[in-house]
Amino acid sequence: MLIGVSIAASALTSLIVTRIIAARYFKIVDGYVKDMCDLTYSANKRTLETIDKLKNIPALKIDDEALYRAGQRGRCKAEARDSVEKFVDKFIQS
Repeated sequence: MLIGVSIAASALTSLIVTRIIAARYFKIVDGYVKDMCDLTYSANKRTLETIDKLKNIPALKIDDEALYRAGQRGRCKAEARDSVEKFVDKFIQS
């Protein structure tokens, strides 16, 4: 009887402590995830703003449709390289 009570008390204590520790670490990890999401969002926003600024410069026109098609087909490296070479050629000529 005493052994059964001891096992039950030990299991209950373990359950309570595990829940407390899990809740505490979840808050810590959740804070890190939120910070990383905020940093990623702000970096993406700055990148899009930079791309929009570059799109308005006539000498720096990038063929968005070619890059999109290349990404969709999964052959982004070769077509992106070609697009970049065309971009550099245009930039040098202007």
